[in-house]
Amino acid sequence: MGLLLVQFSRDAAAWVREYYMHAKSSKPTPGITIKKKVLITDLDNTLYDWVEIWFQSFSAMLDAILSLTGFDAIELKKEIRQVHRKHGTSEYAFVLQEVPPLKSFARDQPVEKVFNSAITAFRQARSENLHLYPTVRNTLELLKDVGRLCEPSTSYRHSLHRLLASEHIPV
Repeated sequence: MGLLLVQFSRDAAAWVREYYMHAKSSKPTPGITIKKKVLITDLDNTLYDWVEIWFQSFSAMLDAILSLTGFDAIELKKEIRQVHRKHGTSEYAFVLQEVPPLKSFARDQPVEKVFNSAITAFRQARSENLHLYPTVRNTLELLKDVGRLCEPSTSYRHSLHRLLASEHIPV
């Protein structure tokens, strides 16, 4: 089985359109041989704007925490940044449980319970801001029409599945 690695750039979208025309044509395009069976692609900043999603989600979570605690935003961001650096990612799922001021604020209660409204705000903002880049929908539909598999493999898998389902694009 062949593998095709693709970025959803304008060139990739053009390639997929030509691939689609070749696959559907009774007279194949000269020079194009279709042997690929699986499409492997990145999601973040390829199918959608991850930076915008992260910023909006993090901001919603931070605002909820600040409303609940009254903490100074600059100081809390410094504490959160330290946890992100410790783990080498701004996507660390248990950041709230490791931020010292949040642990102190929660006292003997689980941090995720005390800050449930912040976690909910993060998730809601992520869902509201998860949108495909403009050319991705058409490209995915073309791939679906020629029977190619598209399967995401990141922490946004469930959100992306919901988004694609809302766009009537099965994965």
